[in-house]
Amino acid sequence: MKTHRARGSWTRLSVMLTALVATAASGVGLASALTYTGGDVLYVAYQYPNGADYIVDLGTRTTFVNATTTITLPDVTASDLNGVIGAAAPNIFVGLFGVLNPTTRDGIVAANGAASDFDMSTANVIGAVNQIDSFGSGVQTQGLAVPSANPRAAKFTSGGSPGSYQSTLDAVKSGSLGNNVQWSVETQLSDAGGARNPQPVFIPFFSTIRNTFTGVQSRAVIGFFTLNPNGTVTYSPDADGDFISDDVDKCPGVFNTDNSDADGDGRAPACDCDPLNGTAWAIPSEIVSLTFSNASSYSWTAPATPGGTVPAYDVLRAPQPSSGVAPSYACFQPNLGVLNSGDGTNPPVGQTFFYLTRAGNSCGEGVAGTRSNGQPVSTPPCP
Repeated sequence: MKTHRARGSWTRLSVMLTALVATAASGVGLASALTYTGGDVLYVAYQYPNGADYIVDLGTRTTFVNATTTITLPDVTASDLNGVIGAAAPNIFVGLFGVLNPTTRDGIVAANGAASDFDMSTANVIGAVNQIDSFGSGVQTQGLAVPSANPRAAKFTSGGSPGSYQSTLDAVKSGSLGNNVQWSVETQLSDAGGARNPQPVFIPFFSTIRNTFTGVQSRAVIGFFTLNPNGTVTYSPDADGDFISDDVDKCPGVFNTDNSDADGDGRAPACDCDPLNGTAWAIPSEIVSLTFSNASSYSWTAPATPGGTVPAYDVLRAPQPSSGVAPSYACFQPNLGVLNSGDGTNPPVGQTFFYLTRAGNSCGEGVAGTRSNGQPVSTPPCP
């Protein structure tokens, strides 16, 4: 009898442990392990008007602010999104936002804004910071584990649940971060029929600072998210806002949607004044140094910005003018392929020759010199 009861006790305990393990694996009813830190960027997918939330902590804002190349964000998974909200659920929206300045608490990073000065001037950024932190802390304490049990993600079964995105941030105005910003941080992922976006969608990501106490304010696009049809995302740095990642942008700092390079010189058309000539892409800058090694030989330095691989150089010469009159230069030696030359001609007795050099290419002639008033020296073209 004692042996039988002992077996029965062990058997019942084994069954109970098995049940607990099964519950933990399913993630049903268990608290999330997500740990939110102020300054982390959050991804939220939810079903309007009151469906489930799927939230992922994408990491610190410095990852995005300091990015130099496209980043894959593996914690956002299609299987978790589908398991929380549904693979064919209608009206799914995705939001992306975070706190930019955790110390001063006057800056945020957010999708889609602030795209204008008006958007920024009407935003309560400090209020948005407090709302974002309130939401992140709520997810940490009240969110539930996602199906994969990913420790960087959490869910709410209903948008009306305490701590959910819809109850905490967009309860007043859709996508408005507690009605503190006047733009929507959300992008639609599926339509009213449940069909997902057929192609990846580019979402601009902005930094916004507005401190009403110090008067400091700024806004700038810093990159973009690529939202894939399955809900996953990547992030790319993009300082000029043209949806071309900075590390592959052939015209950085200039908004351009054409990143082609027909002549192979590494410049896109917007940064290439001769798109079919691989040896030239910009007018050369000014040559700032010309020196004589003896009475008839001189050399000059290449321009700081040559504008191509093989600039040609013109030497211009002017006789000494009358007092108070600017020298009148003429083309003396055109299209030289070297950085030195000479002049064996002697100026008239008591006179002096003045010399200037300039670089040029198929895009045009560079500046031959600059006067003390900042205006370029007037020089004629060379044949």
